[in-house]
Amino acid sequence: MPYAKGEDMIGKRLVLHGTFIEAYLYFDFLWLFAIDGSVRAFDIAAFCNECLNGEGAAARALFSDNRLIKTGSDELYSQVTHLRKTGGRYDVSPADIDRFSYIFERELEFRSLLDVKFYYGCAYVGTDASTVQLTVASKGSSQEKRGSIARNGLNNRKLSDLPARAFHCRFGAIGAACGPAGGLIGFGADLEDRVSEFQLNLFTQSSYGVALNGRVITNLSRRNQVQIFGATLEDEKSTKAIDSEFSHLDEKYSLTNISKNPSEEISDKINSFSKEDSIDGMFLFNKTIWKFDTEGYCRRVKLMGDEFNLGSIELTPSRQGPPGRVLSMSSMLGGVIAETDDAVFIQQFGQWNSLIEEPVYSTRGYQNSKRYQLVATAVTRDRVEMIVI
Repeated sequence: MPYAKGEDMIGKRLVLHGTFIEAYLYFDFLWLFAIDGSVRAFDIAAFCNECLNGEGAAARALFSDNRLIKTGSDELYSQVTHLRKTGGRYDVSPADIDRFSYIFERELEFRSLLDVKFYYGCAYVGTDASTVQLTVASKGSSQEKRGSIARNGLNNRKLSDLPARAFHCRFGAIGAACGPAGGLIGFGADLEDRVSEFQLNLFTQSSYGVALNGRVITNLSRRNQVQIFGATLEDEKSTKAIDSEFSHLDEKYSLTNISKNPSEEISDKINSFSKEDSIDGMFLFNKTIWKFDTEGYCRRVKLMGDEFNLGSIELTPSRQGPPGRVLSMSSMLGGVIAETDDAVFIQQFGQWNSLIEEPVYSTRGYQNSKRYQLVATAVTRDRVEMIVI
């Protein structure tokens, strides 16, 4: 069989019971978004320390800061290994979610929330009506009291009237795909004055996905059609801020410009790998493009070479995809995650394993985070799951 049940995998879950529509791990918190526009910053470490008794330290390493697994004692490593092998879950009640959260009421107004990304101390939120920026704080810098309504808000600032369906944040830049309304990009999200000065500008007339690859930027002008734009990548600027969530080589560089028009030659080469009517979905990653055909098979286009330059573009052999139509993809240290109409899967060693066996509002991995590389989040109708693989 091409996939296996989630129970066959080694892992552990932290399950927060409540009605939310989006969740994101950043700084010390699991940020929870509700349909009424409120935002909760759930303190994962505090819950683990205060509610999980003898397993608190190991649970904190798993769910709040994966760096502790390597830097902690041999005893902690043994406890973490035991928790992962035994599997199971910890449950968090709605009352405990509020008790361990910083609560920000009426932060957003929307009929539907489309996507969220956190980057350099800000949250970028796409709704059906606009794209906004929120300013967030770590636990150490927060002036609010846990378990109560925050006195100060998150400095909601509208960046565009266009509805961002998907974000990609890298090299100090923000790319936002707004479907038929166009694609937006902004430079300098990593600078000290990013909160008040950051802007998003239109760079293409339609965008269903965008990836900031390096010296090129990939755009899905349709769900199965790629555009490749040239981009300018520069060394780190002296005014660049420091984000403790990121430590990778690409954060030492900054994107500063994008070409006015896509390269037709490169775009045509990638699109020629398959007939347009045979493609059921395309998904962009930092170095690759995943293509799913109407028969349920997937292939990867190897896009990037060394030093963030475009490489020799190659197509991998066809392999079986997960059951069902793939709606979104992301990655974590444990593998590539695919969300379908009815479930969520992770690919490990060429096999698709089931993570969630029901429809979800959203799911995501955090491979580029120092703290949360082992964790995926999934938002269902009545709960949010943090899943350690």
